Amino acid sequence: MRRRGGVEGSENLVEAIKREVLEEVGYECEIESYLGSIINRYNLLEVITMHHFFVVRITKKASTAWTDA
Repeated sequence: MRRRGGVEGSENLVEAIKREVLEEVGYECEIESYLGSIINRYNLLEVITMHHFFVVRITKKASTAWTDA
């Protein structure tokens, strides 16, 4: 599964991953391992993005619904 999201405000990468999993699929998780990252350069838009990949373990279904609207 591929989802898009990002680090918000003062949160760190681990906090962002946990929040994004909760927002996108409604489950809490723990990070099992780091797989790596890639950098994408979108020259026409003059944008550079970094994508990180992790293995996560689902720990439980969220107790309340979450939306990022």
